[in-house]
Amino acid sequence: GNVTAGAFGLPAFYGSTGNLTTQTERVSFTTGENFGRINNSTVVSATQFDGAGSYRGAYRNEVTSTTSYALTRSFTALATIGYQNLHYSGLPPYNINGLIYNVGGRYAPNPNLSATLTYGRRDGLDDFAADASWFPTARTALFLRYSTGLTSSAQDAQSLLSTTNVGANGLLTDRGTGAPVSGGNGFFGTQNNIFQVRRVSLTGLLNLDRDSFSANVSNERRTSVTNAAANGAVANGTTAAPGFGIVPAGVTTTGTFGSVTWGHQLSDRLTSTVTASYGVNDNGNALGFGSGSQTSFTGSAGLSYIFSPTLTGRVIYSHTSVSGTGSNLFGLNGQGFNTFGNRSGSYDENVLLAGLRKSF
Repeated sequence: GNVTAGAFGLPAFYGSTGNLTTQTERVSFTTGENFGRINNSTVVSATQFDGAGSYRGAYRNEVTSTTSYALTRSFTALATIGYQNLHYSGLPPYNINGLIYNVGGRYAPNPNLSATLTYGRRDGLDDFAADASWFPTARTALFLRYSTGLTSSAQDAQSLLSTTNVGANGLLTDRGTGAPVSGGNGFFGTQNNIFQVRRVSLTGLLNLDRDSFSANVSNERRTSVTNAAANGAVANGTTAAPGFGIVPAGVTTTGTFGSVTWGHQLSDRLTSTVTASYGVNDNGNALGFGSGSQTSFTGSAGLSYIFSPTLTGRVIYSHTSVSGTGSNLFGLNGQGFNTFGNRSGSYDENVLLAGLRKSF
């Protein structure tokens, strides 16, 4: 759908407007139990993007082969090798053509405790990745995650429905780790710019008979990798013609946030979720001068309905309110460059997500 927001939480003239449509083809093959301690999973995927800004003509093609070897009952060695071919538009375009690899291991001494740590390269980043889960009782759990990747706010919002399952009492859970996932749209506004993202989060979960509660604390660091231009940017409340706002490459935004989510089972098929989040983010030093620190509040509500054992529908509405000061910025309004001083970075954003999930 169409999205409009201030990039990095800045005024609207420093933002983007546009659409994003994503199409993905994926084929995977996983070995069974016949190989004993050795297991392999090979995945080939191709994604085509159709949208504004960095997503115009963008694509993402990958092939990976992950092998695991059970050294003991508790420890499994992991290794991945692959290749990726990525292209995103921008000023200049962002391209990656090269190997994907990582090595590490998983420690799981019992069904209630698991920790995975790897190091390697993906999406142009060399870094660690970590996932850990602990179930101290049948009703409680703790999850720790550190991850890196290449994404955007618009893509994060779009993938929320495709990368999660409906867990106990309606809470959204990550399909890979089972950790609760917030239904909000984040704290940086919906933008078409591409970022290298580093995230670390700690999440606690409590399941009751018809209610579930989760609490999360997370830190996120984003660095833009392309200069994204948005036609029709707004300066001083007036649409520039043919002006645009520029999100420079290399600008880093950091934020620390906390959220609480309540999930409730309304009936055997219908569940609801409500999330409240608060955070503080720093918009960095755009174009070498100026800075901006802001506070963010996000409230979201969602409903999930099980139509059949293989068909589930979900709808999520979120509202984000940001207040603070935006960074300095150069803007082009058809009459040359204009310097905007330390401007108010306050804005509000509303996002509605709806989707169906069908299993075969």
